[in-house]
Amino acid sequence: MEQVFQTRYYAATGKAGPALAPGSKFAGSLTASGRRLAQGMVTLKEPVTDPSVLKQRPIVNLLHTPRLAADKQDKPAVHELVENIPHDVKVEQAWVSEGLVTLPVADGEEISDLAPIRCGKGIRASMAYIVDDLKTLKDLTK
Repeated sequence: MEQVFQTRYYAATGKAGPALAPGSKFAGSLTASGRRLAQGMVTLKEPVTDPSVLKQRPIVNLLHTPRLAADKQDKPAVHELVENIPHDVKVEQAWVSEGLVTLPVADGEEISDLAPIRCGKGIRASMAYIVDDLKTLKDLTK
């Protein structure tokens, strides 16, 4: 079972949570079976004044639906790379930040092999969008 932990922002700030202010830190981590697989942190520098830094990046997912029949387990019903097609994108309270991402080595996991060589700026923002369509990039069942 995986778990995601992240710093939350609340409008009523106090000692328990960071403010949207220079120097504030927001962090997150991903664990699986009690092992930390990824962690990241941004340290806020300044509010975003140029919306072009928030350019929409593609969101790619792997859809995988296995077959449970014993003789078909190596042939999933669905196994494809897809790209979300978002609309009604809203971004609020965006800040440019210094970013840090690490993928620690964890027994039985390969994700640390993808660890970044360098990390540039980070963005801390509240975002909402709707996805009701996907673009299939590659059908991996073939």
